[in-house]
Amino acid sequence: MKSSLPLVLVLALSAACSSNTVTTDPPPSGAAAEATPTEPPPADDGTTEPSKTPPLRDAIDPSILSALKGANIDIAALPDDLEEIAKSPAKLKAVMKTFTIALGTTCEGCHAKSGTKIDYEAATPKKNVAKKMWTDLVRGLQKKDGKPLYCDSCHQGKMEFLDRADDKALGAWMKNNFVDKLARRDGAEHGCATCHGEPFKGEILDGWSK
Repeated sequence: MKSSLPLVLVLALSAACSSNTVTTDPPPSGAAAEATPTEPPPADDGTTEPSKTPPLRDAIDPSILSALKGANIDIAALPDDLEEIAKSPAKLKAVMKTFTIALGTTCEGCHAKSGTKIDYEAATPKKNVAKKMWTDLVRGLQKKDGKPLYCDSCHQGKMEFLDRADDKALGAWMKNNFVDKLARRDGAEHGCATCHGEPFKGEILDGWSK
């Protein structure tokens, strides 16, 4: 289905900030549904190998800061949603450039391709995830010391950055980085439920992609 939004707005909503490959398969049912995690990953008991996922980046990539500054975008006062950015072609271009840097990808990393051309207007699951991540993570959270968070804080040049080989290691990484190092901008208590909700839902990207 084609979007009815202006092309410049659709482009802004294409941010490739998806941390994982998103599936559009229907929710599991029966036995498969029972296997879906309903609790946070188990705590590390001290015997688990550390996650291979690198810790959150302390400083935002200089090339990202330069691109934003060149378009008169203040990293510490980003708009709450991407629609505001879409009102300015110059700001839109700069933000899209930062996404490709942060995720190590190109336009096709998020946009659908029709034949030999990229269909910028087509809705895709990753574009939906990008909008959610911008609102809830980039704008909804910040470092505990008050410094801003950006896409490369987590992704660091990779679209898929989480090591999911071991649930305990993943849970420990999440606590050490997403919980202990971040805070909500609205001042509310921050924890696993900030993103995963209560009761805990493991595969949140499935919902974010729709």
